[in-house]
Amino acid sequence: MATHRHLGVTAICRVLDVNVSSVRSCLARPVTARQLADETLKPLIVESFEANYRAYGRRKIQAALRREHGVIVDHDRLARLMRELGIRGATRTRTTITTRPDPIAARPGHRIW
Repeated sequence: MATHRHLGVTAICRVLDVNVSSVRSCLARPVTARQLADETLKPLIVESFEANYRAYGRRKIQAALRREHGVIVDHDRLARLMRELGIRGATRTRTTITTRPDPIAARPGHRIW
């Protein structure tokens, strides 16, 4: 259910301190070519990620898309789409935490040197 249809655009804009005309123009704006292209790429990215045991990162997914589908995608665009999809490649090593602060220890105050 769309929240703006339930509460009304005017009431929401009043609370958020946004112009109603800005919201209405945004809702009426047509879908861009970039948005359409992104929506066609997202299933291919997910398919490639799942087919490779959810381990591939940006570089390997980029190569897989080029190899399997003939799709050439810029690395920044691919990284953005992967972030939007919540996809992240597997890392080889764990990060080591070398310092573990004592939670009950006294913290120094603000120092002026």
